[in-house]
Formats: sequence, structure tokens, C-alpha cells
Amino acid sequence: MRGARRALALRIGRTHLTVKVDQRKRPYLMRQVRASDAKTHLSELLDEVERGETLVITRHGRRVARLVPEVERRQAEIAEALDDIKALGKEIRERYGPMTVDEILSLRHEGHKY
Repeated sequence: MRGARRALALRIGRTHLTVKVDQRKRPYLMRQVRASDAKTHLSELLDEVERGETLVITRHGRRVARLVPEVERRQAEIAEALDDIKALGKEIRERYGPMTVDEILSLRHEGHKY
């Protein structure tokens, strides 16, 4: 079946969750929010969307709208994070020189009690 979508719907109390699979076969979660609850808690819902969650707003059990994160802003945040990681890697290489994978792993475990 080409283009078929699979979804698992869950209901926990008043919260409806739908787990779907995207085109790359990765699962993602969409929470369903009633329109009346969305009106009451809009700022909290926007915070969730800003963190990357997708929300579906329903009216009388029917899906009427979807809140999705802004793509350009998200891409800018990802690019900034990657630049920070690259700068940190450069700083570490300049300070300590090149490291092997075993050395990196031993640093990761430094201070653990096992």
C-alpha cells in the first residue's frame, strides 16, 4: 500500500495522543487538544510548539487545526547549535590535541563510580 499512514491513538484522562510515522518511518507524537482547552491554555500550548511539538486542535472530536513549529526558526536554532559544537570541538583540539575514541570514552566515564 503506497502512501499509507499508520497511527496509534491513545487517550489518557482528557489528553488524546496520536503516534504517527513520517515518510522516513520515524514515529512522532501529536497531542490533541480541545478547542476550549486551547483557548484557555494558548500560551502554554505555544510554549510546547516552540519546543518542537505538533498539536492538533479538535472541536467536538473533529480535527480542525494543527499547530506546528516554525521551520525557519527551528533551522536557525539547529544551525547555531551545530556551530557551537564545532567551536567547542576546535577549542578542545587546540587545548588537548587530537584524541582517539578510547580517550574520549574514558573522559566520558571519568568520575563515575562503576
